[in-house]
Amino acid sequence: MNAFYKLDAQSLEIAERLAVQSEGAAAVCELAFGHTTLAKSLAFSTTLSHYLGIDSDENAVASATMDFSEDDRFDFSCVTLQDWHPSASFDVCTASRIFHHLPPEDATSVLRKMATAIGHAGRLILLDSL
Repeated sequence: MNAFYKLDAQSLEIAERLAVQSEGAAAVCELAFGHTTLAKSLAFSTTLSHYLGIDSDENAVASATMDFSEDDRFDFSCVTLQDWHPSASFDVCTASRIFHHLPPEDATSVLRKMATAIGHAGRLILLDSL
């Protein structure tokens, strides 16, 4: 991890775990990316071909878009999880610390969308306290 990015210890640990789980993945989708911790870790990956970060916070999306403007592998979209409809296939789809905020029916819907996004060969990586 590049020292340029200042992350709190818990976020750094999570990002490193997710990056290891995502290693070798060509396409990664992260829901509710927040501070772009995982994206910053994956920026150094030589196997990454595409990263899509989804978040409903316009400021987070604008900031991430600016931070990664020179790396065309990274895209960010401002959309709620309920309104997100995957339009691409990913090797890994991940979400960290979001499901405990969602009503059960929304959580189920988002999980179904994530499963659709990865197809049969992809990996679904979730980190949460339910």
